[in-house]
Amino acid sequence: VYEAGGYYVFISEEAVPEWGVIERALHGEEELVYFDHDHITKNKRHTPFFKPEWSFDTFMSVNYLRECFALSKELFEKKSFADGLKGISDAWELLYLSVKCGARIVHVNETACHVRTEESDEEEVYKEYVRDQNSLSVQRVGDRIRKAEGYPAQTQGSLWGVSVIIPSKDHSGILEKCLRSIVVKTSFNTI
Repeated sequence: VYEAGGYYVFISEEAVPEWGVIERALHGEEELVYFDHDHITKNKRHTPFFKPEWSFDTFMSVNYLRECFALSKELFEKKSFADGLKGISDAWELLYLSVKCGARIVHVNETACHVRTEESDEEEVYKEYVRDQNSLSVQRVGDRIRKAEGYPAQTQGSLWGVSVIIPSKDHSGILEKCLRSIVVKTSFNTI
């Protein structure tokens, strides 16, 4: 954790920060500021991660903010935020608390850090990163989910039906991959 003006800046341990980018961005009313990042191997930058604009749903499925973000000192002083800090153990929980407290959020479309990686295929680095983030987010969300009572459904015989929406538009390869994973990873015998 670093201090920059009226903010605390959180940068992952394996990242090399771009302080010029970070300091230029920290000047507004925003309470949570997050940045793009890329990877660096043997001093060569690769696999940029240009993050989407803020989306709660995306954040809950993939922690795309964690590599480099800043929280305003003003946010830390809010009572609701300070009370929630007890028991926080990692960046995801800190970000979740910020969102839960209604933080004003902004995305800065500049690369603010370079995550050090070992030499490997660029696509594999990205896939591994997304896989890790997905599993961490799902674990943490799962801890907060309670069972909700539903409505009984009418089914034919003992078969249950599931509708899956796959937003793949004109990308048949994505659709094929999704359908194949349903066939391989479930016990449904009809699609």
